[in-house]
Amino acid sequence: MFNITANKGFEITFANGNTVSVQFGGGNYCENRYITEDGRGQSSPDAECLAWDKDGLYLTEALGWQTPEEVAAFIAKHSA
Repeated sequence: MFNITANKGFEITFANGNTVSVQFGGGNYCENRYITEDGRGQSSPDAECLAWDKDGLYLTEALGWQTPEEVAAFIAKHSA
């Protein structure tokens, strides 16, 4: 399942019950950290990633300033 989160990122929940959050708007650990706009139309060269399991237990700490390649690897790791 996919969810948009506050116009600044997305979450994906996988069949294994894990959810991955990828955020790149104001307030997140990324280039846009100090932007106070609502996030519409923003882009960023990096993002913040976080993962938790079906019970809501965090699998990682928030990882900031992740490159697209690092985000892809993070998603792959937690989707399996």
